[in-house]
Amino acid sequence: MTSAEYHAQQPYFDQEKFEMETALYLKVFQRFNMLRIRMKISYMALCKQLTVKEFLLEGILSSYNKLNIGGYIRNPWPKADD
Repeated sequence: MTSAEYHAQQPYFDQEKFEMETALYLKVFQRFNMLRIRMKISYMALCKQLTVKEFLLEGILSSYNKLNIGGYIRNPWPKADD
């Protein structure tokens, strides 16, 4: 077997190692993205001088009020049967 034939049979890189590294890089990238989003939310809350919890609840309430005023929510509260 010549050197050229040997190298033609062997892959240029270790496929298993490549897949493990790719999975690791993907996991690190996902964690970085999550931290980036969390930092953005924290910064926006800080600018409004609110806690993160207050900031999120205020956003939910304002969206609800806009949808309710626009008529997209028909019966927001169930009627009590007396």
